[in-house]
Amino acid sequence: MTIVKNISSHVSSTLNKDGATNKILTVPNFISFVRVLLVPASAWCIGVRRDEMAVVLVIFSSISDFFDGFLARRYSQVTKVGKILDPIADRLFIFVLLIMLVSRRLIPSWILVAMFLREALLFFQYSALILNKRSVIPVNIVGKVGAANLLFSMPLILFSKSSVILNDACRGSSTCSTTFLVLENIAWYMLVIGLLIYWLAGILYTVKAVRELKVCRQTRLLIIAALVSAVVAFTLVFLVLKFVPMLFDTFFFV
Repeated sequence: MTIVKNISSHVSSTLNKDGATNKILTVPNFISFVRVLLVPASAWCIGVRRDEMAVVLVIFSSISDFFDGFLARRYSQVTKVGKILDPIADRLFIFVLLIMLVSRRLIPSWILVAMFLREALLFFQYSALILNKRSVIPVNIVGKVGAANLLFSMPLILFSKSSVILNDACRGSSTCSTTFLVLENIAWYMLVIGLLIYWLAGILYTVKAVRELKVCRQTRLLIIAALVSAVVAFTLVFLVLKFVPMLFDTFFFV
């Protein structure tokens, strides 16, 4: 119990460093809470192929992500609840959307694996900082840009690859189909770039965490080795998921 109380008090003091208040009923917090509620609604729409509604909900959530932070800073409504709720809403949306898109076979599963490895890295980093009573690394602009790319690319992929939307919009028109193909390519570039930026932000967080912990040289080498191992593991998973099914089809179904 004493350890839990110490961790709780440390987290509270960390959140207070930039003037975060204890208020709960604020407009930015309400927007963040609505975004959390939109997660299961968006997942349900994708699952039952109500793709038009899913696209609208995800775009609305992505835009509201900008406004809750802007309003909180502009009107001095930065709160402890908001600093926890906002990143939770981002991660929930990204992960749930990725899972649903993978389940619909609209994106490959290695993207979901890459996101999981990144979040696992940040989880261990966050745990080490809390247990050693160090300041938690705040969200930086790199992470925000990466998250924005991911949140806007996924509804664009759903919009451009959805057979429901494509059939309703184009009705056999080759020009319309070409437009959807262009949108799909743009969405893919945004998704891959967003994933790379998101990983870059994770690496930057890790570097800052190592400095914050003031660890010895041997421990730094271990952390770097773990980071490299995560990247290698991701690469191997990608190669397996990408090429093993192709080889299997080549050798057994020719």
